[in-house]
Amino acid sequence: MSLETDYLSLVDAIRNPNLMPWDIRPLIEESTALLPRCPNLQNHCKREANMVVDRAAKTHRAFLLPSNWEYNPLLFLRDLLYFDIMQNATSNLR
Repeated sequence: MSLETDYLSLVDAIRNPNLMPWDIRPLIEESTALLPRCPNLQNHCKREANMVVDRAAKTHRAFLLPSNWEYNPLLFLRDLLYFDIMQNATSNLR
């Protein structure tokens, strides 16, 4: 299991609890408790590297993402997924 996020402040807070803002302390403490389950924890994943998750999060924030989106993605998310698949397939051929 691995974890990636484009929220650099979250990565910094998990790696250095002294930098943790008080308002997200419960979330960070829970995340830190789960860290042993994620031996392949990634440092930081830029937003551009995972456009699908970025767009899904923004759509969810606007209350426009259906609860079954991962099984039946909206058209624009499906296009991004296909693009990611093709990018990975071509990079694996090199």
